[in-house]
Amino acid sequence: MIEKWSGAVLIDDILVNWPMGKLLLSNNEVTLRAGILGTYTFKPEDIYFFEPLGFIPFIGQGIKLHHKVRTYPLIIEFSCFTYSAENIVKKFKLAGFGT
Repeated sequence: MIEKWSGAVLIDDILVNWPMGKLLLSNNEVTLRAGILGTYTFKPEDIYFFEPLGFIPFIGQGIKLHHKVRTYPLIIEFSCFTYSAENIVKKFKLAGFGT
């Protein structure tokens, strides 16, 4: 594993609050653990891009995952207080995820 972040996860319109959400980045996959909503794993070819969302009140900076996995919810977002969304997106790009 290269990186691990804790935060909140939004799946469609359901929020899993901090610190239940986990975002994990390894050399060949991104895994989002959303507590009772499940775990979502992405390979580099599954991701179109990661979109930094800036500051979200009471949640922190967010990242929206734009993906092509048809069996996963369309809206998948991760947010945290302690990390820069843009820096996380840069790490994903360096690992070969998204454009």
